[in-house]
Amino acid sequence: MHRLLLHTLLLGTTALMLGACSIKRLLPEGPALSPREQASFSASPPPSGVQYGAPPWVEAPILPLQIWGLHYAIDIVLVSDHPHWSMHEYARVDLPQGSLWLAKDADPDGDQVVVADLDDIRGWVPEIPVQRHRATLQAIDHSDDRRVDLQLTTETPLGEPVELSFHGRRPQRASGKRNGSTMEHSRQAVAAVLDLAGKAHGGEVALQIGGEERRIRRLLGLYRMSFVLDQVQAGFAVASFQQRPSAQGFELQRPAPGVEWPSESLESWEDDGQSLRRRGDVVTLEYDFPATDSAQGSVRELHSARVFQAGHEDPILVLRLDRALPDLRRPFQGRSSSRFVLDVNGQAAHGTGTIECWWTDQGPMVQMLPSAPWWLAERPMLTSVRFEEQGAVRVGIQRTEPVQKP
Repeated sequence: MHRLLLHTLLLGTTALMLGACSIKRLLPEGPALSPREQASFSASPPPSGVQYGAPPWVEAPILPLQIWGLHYAIDIVLVSDHPHWSMHEYARVDLPQGSLWLAKDADPDGDQVVVADLDDIRGWVPEIPVQRHRATLQAIDHSDDRRVDLQLTTETPLGEPVELSFHGRRPQRASGKRNGSTMEHSRQAVAAVLDLAGKAHGGEVALQIGGEERRIRRLLGLYRMSFVLDQVQAGFAVASFQQRPSAQGFELQRPAPGVEWPSESLESWEDDGQSLRRRGDVVTLEYDFPATDSAQGSVRELHSARVFQAGHEDPILVLRLDRALPDLRRPFQGRSSSRFVLDVNGQAAHGTGTIECWWTDQGPMVQMLPSAPWWLAERPMLTSVRFEEQGAVRVGIQRTEPVQKP
C-alpha cells in the first residue's frame, strides 16, 4: 500500500514537472540581447572585410537570405481534442483595402497549413513557404476595440467542415515580455521570431469540426488552451527562386524552374543603386545594398533589410548586422562572419545569431546560425547560389540541423 501511494505521488510529481516545463516553453521571454550588446548593430555596418578577386558576374545584387513578416490584428489560438490537428488558429490581417480572415491548422509535428478564400492563394505573401489550401471562408465579425465577437465557417485542409463561435476579450495592453515562442510550429519552413503585443486568455468557444463538437484542452487539467493574441510573426524562411535581369532591377521567379514548392510568384524587384525593393499589396520587402567604391572596384554588400506591411508606417521586421555581408556577385577569398539581430514590430533584439559567407567552386554559400532565443536557435539555414545562363541566378535556402554544443 505504501509502495502504491509512493508510486502515485511520484507519477503526480513527474506530471507536474513536465507540465511546468511545457508551460515554460510557451511563455514569452525578453530581448535576446542586452541594450549594451545591441549597440554593436546599426543600419550602416562596417564592410565585410573579404578580398574580392573578380568583377561582378551579374549586375543586380543577390538576395542571400529570405526575410518575411506578417501582423495579425486578431489571432485566436485554440488547442482542441481533434485527433489530427493539434492546434487551430483563426487570424485577421488588417489591410488598407479591408480585413482578411485566415485559418491555420497544425498537425502534431507542428506543420501548418493555411486556409483562405483567395483565388491566388499560392501567390499570397509567397515568401512564406507554408502549405496552402483554398476553401470558402465566411466570417461574421462584430469585434471592436475591446471584444472579439466572431462567427466563422470554413473547412480544414482535409475538407472537414468547420464552425467556430468565439466571444472573448481583446488584449488591452502590451505584455511585459513580448518575445513569444513559436510553439515549435512550421520548423521545416521558417526560423521565426514573434512579438506578442498583447494576449488575452479564455473566451466562450464553440468549435465544431467534421460535424463533431471539439473540446478545448486544458494544460494540467486546469489551464484552458484558448487565447486571443495581437502579434507579429517574422524572421527567415527557406526559399527557392531564380533572379533574372530586367530594366528596373531583376525579375524573381518563385520557385526556381523544376522545383516543387507550396507557393509561387513572378515578382518585379526594383534596384535604385542603393536598395532592392519588392512592392506588394500586403507586404513590401527591402534589402539595403549601398554601392561603394573601393580599390577592388564597385562593391554592393548587404547592410540591412526590412519588411513593411501595408497600412503600417514602420517596418514590422528589421534585420541589422554588426558587419556587412559580402557581395555575392563577386568571387572572394576567406570566410566572413557577421552577427545579426532581428527587431520585430519596433521591439529590439527578439532574435540573434551569426551569418557566415564563403565561396566554393560552384558559387557562394551563406549559413545562418541563430543562437537565441531557443526556438530560433533550433532552426539554422543554408543558402546556395548558382550562376546560370543569360545572367540568371538560382538561389536555394534550406533548413539544416542545429550545431550540437560540446
